[in-house]
Amino acid sequence: MKILDEYYILKNGVKVPKIGLGTYQMPNGKIAYNAILFALRNGYRHIDTARGYGNEPSVGNAVRDCEIKRKEIFVTSKLPPEIKTYEGALVSFDKISFFCFKDV
Repeated sequence: MKILDEYYILKNGVKVPKIGLGTYQMPNGKIAYNAILFALRNGYRHIDTARGYGNEPSVGNAVRDCEIKRKEIFVTSKLPPEIKTYEGALVSFDKISFFCFKDV
């Protein structure tokens, strides 16, 4: 699918794939892991998740296991809505659960 090869280029030069796989309501575990792994192996390079979705571990495991260099995959995540400060964001980043990427 050609659209999976199209990107937006941000002002800082970062390339963001135009189409991404959303993981909202995917349960953590085999279902999310298999869906994400399938999407990555079939051309997706943008995965969207959030701490509140509860599936970041599956996202991280699928990205780690897909045999695609981490730098080729764009992962979007969001902080929980109760985090409103810079300091709170830093603490939350330290707790992020998909730190297991290779080839960063």
